[in-house]
Amino acid sequence: MVPCGGAKTKGKVTRNAFFNFLREFRRNNPGKSITETAKLAGACWRKMSPVDKEPFCKMAASAPKMARRSKSRSRSKSSHCKSKRKRGSRSKSRRTGCKL
Repeated sequence: MVPCGGAKTKGKVTRNAFFNFLREFRRNNPGKSITETAKLAGACWRKMSPVDKEPFCKMAASAPKMARRSKSRSRSKSSHCKSKRKRGSRSKSRRTGCKL
């Protein structure tokens, strides 16, 4: 296992310092499962001093802030509503069947 620390990250930089550290940690520790790597990285992150975490925090601070999507995405309901069958559209012969 490679020791903790050292920010030599290439790739997508996030606004979360731990995710930036996790990406670097995974590069330095290949061949392990994702869950095992995440557990080891979390333990290493907790043991790191604020000075050691500083490069990852600077990367997170300099990462571009992504705009959120608005929730008011409208859908056209006309095609959906037209496909539903109206009540009472059954033929009369089906409604008045014989009961034996």
